[in-house]
Amino acid sequence: MDERSKRKKRISTKVWVRILAGFLALTLALFIIMIDLTRVKINTETDNEANNAAATLLAERTEYIEKNVFARAGDVITNVFTTPKTFSSYYMLASIQIGQNKYEQALVNIERCLAQYRGDDLSILDDLWMKKGCLQTLQDDYHGALISFSNISDIGRDTPEILRIKIQIYIETQDLPNAKIALLTYLNEAPSDLNMRTLLAEVYYLNGNYKLGAAQYTYLIKATGDSDGSLHFMRGMLRSQQGDYEPAIADFVYAVGADFEDPAACCEQQALCYYMLEKNELTLSLGKKAIDIGSDNIDPANLYKFMGLSALTLGYYAESSEHFSEAIAHDSTIKDLHFYRGVARMGDSEFTLAIEDFSASINADQMSTSCYYNRAICYIQVEDFGAAKSDLSKVAEQSVDTALADSAEELLCQLNDM
Repeated sequence: MDERSKRKKRISTKVWVRILAGFLALTLALFIIMIDLTRVKINTETDNEANNAAATLLAERTEYIEKNVFARAGDVITNVFTTPKTFSSYYMLASIQIGQNKYEQALVNIERCLAQYRGDDLSILDDLWMKKGCLQTLQDDYHGALISFSNISDIGRDTPEILRIKIQIYIETQDLPNAKIALLTYLNEAPSDLNMRTLLAEVYYLNGNYKLGAAQYTYLIKATGDSDGSLHFMRGMLRSQQGDYEPAIADFVYAVGADFEDPAACCEQQALCYYMLEKNELTLSLGKKAIDIGSDNIDPANLYKFMGLSALTLGYYAESSEHFSEAIAHDSTIKDLHFYRGVARMGDSEFTLAIEDFSASINADQMSTSCYYNRAICYIQVEDFGAAKSDLSKVAEQSVDTALADSAEELLCQLNDM
C-alpha cells in the first residue's frame, strides 16, 4: 500500500471515530434528558401542609408515578410523538405533567378530560375531580379545590386522604368551624391518628372550646405517655383558660419535671394561675423565676403587670412600682399600667411621681374618675389645693360611682372650709 492510500485510510478512520463519538455524545445527552423527563419531581415536604397532603395523594393515585423508569420513558416518548386529542391521551399527558411538577399544565389537561368524558363510571369521575382538587390546592386555589372535592361522589368524598387535604385547607384559611367538623369526621374513621387528634385539640383551643380541647390532650397523654411534658403543658393552658387553675398548675409542674423545653413558660403560667387563686407570694416567686430563666415565649410585660398587682395587694409598694415600671418599659400600650403604678407610688409616699402617672392615665382616657380622685389626694399631700379642688369637682360631676362622688364632695367641702 503506497503512502497516499495509507493517508486516506487514516483520514477515513478518524472521520468514523468522530462520527461514533458524536453519536455516543448525542445518545448520552438524550439519555440524560430522558432521565430528567422521567424523574418524579413531586415535593411532599414543603412548609404548606395543605400542599403536602395534596402532593402525597397525587403521588399515591397517579399510575405514571408508580411505574419504573423504563415504563415512564415509554410514556414520555409516546407523548412526544403524539398530539393529544382523546381522553386517554390527555389523561396520560396530565399524569406525566403531575410527575414533572408541572401542575398548571396538568390542571388544564385534567379539565380537558372532564370535558371529554361521557361515561357514567363514578370511579373515573371521582379520580378526575380528586386530581383537579389536588392540583388546585397546589396552586393555592383553595376555594376551587373545595368545590372540586365536593363534586366527588358520596362514596369517595370523605375518604381520609381527601379529608386530610380539606382539614389543612380549612386551617390555612382559618376556617376553624369547618376544620373542626372535618377533623371529627376524619377521627371517626381513623381514631388512632394522633397527629390529627393533636390538630383537633389545637383547633378547639383557638376556637375557645377549652374543655373539649383539654379532653383531647387527656386522650393524647394516655396514648403516648407524654415523655417530654409538652402535652401536659398544652392541657394546662386550656385548663387555665377555663378556670381550672389547680389542675392547670399540676400540669405545668409535671411538664417541668419531664424537662419540657420551655420551663420559663411553665413558671409564667403557674404565676398567672396563682394570681387568679389570690396566692400572691407564689405569683411573685414564680414570676421572678420565669423572668430569670428567660424565654422568647413568655410575655414579660403581662407577667410584670400581674407581679405588680400581687405586690400591690401585699402592700409591697416599692416592689410593685418597680414591676409596673418594667411592664411599661416592655409594652406601654397595656391598659391602666400608669394608674396602678400611681397607686403603688401613692402607697410609697412618692406623691409627685404618682401625680405624673395619674396624669398619663387621664391623658390616655383610662380610669379617668379614679385617676382624678387619686391625683387630688396627691395634690393635697403636696399642698396644691387649687389643683386638688379642680380634680375633685370633676369626680363629683362625672363619676357614676356614687360612693366615690360622695367622697369627692365631702373632701371638696373640707377644702373650701379651709
